[in-house]
Amino acid sequence: MSRLQEVERKHELLRQYLERLQADALWLRRPRNLSWVTAGADVAIDVTSETAPYSALISSKRRIIIADNIELPRLRKEESFEDLGFEYAISNWYAQELPPMENVLSDLDPAVEAELQRLRWVLDEDEQARFRSLGVDTAH
Repeated sequence: MSRLQEVERKHELLRQYLERLQADALWLRRPRNLSWVTAGADVAIDVTSETAPYSALISSKRRIIIADNIELPRLRKEESFEDLGFEYAISNWYAQELPPMENVLSDLDPAVEAELQRLRWVLDEDEQARFRSLGVDTAH
């Protein structure tokens, strides 16, 4: 499975979750969720922070990376999210919140985070292979 296929599979899981809760979108800000939905992007700059330096807004049809004008050039160079079907939206570097929108879930909500954690628990074959490889690398 390619990285794009993995992202598509996870988007489908989130699409079903949004449909079940009748929500329009999901705003992901926690590094663990961003890394999961992007099939392994290196998210954390400050590993002590509960939120990442960028976020993702996931709707049934779109995947949008929200980054400030300082972070955006690094993301374009290092992560190539466009190749994974993500669009970019630029925010001001000092903006910490989305504009007010109805019916948007956030992974900062404990109930939403709990559901995302359940989704992250099930590893596909590629994730299992990466995990095994990491174990081998760590052991040596």
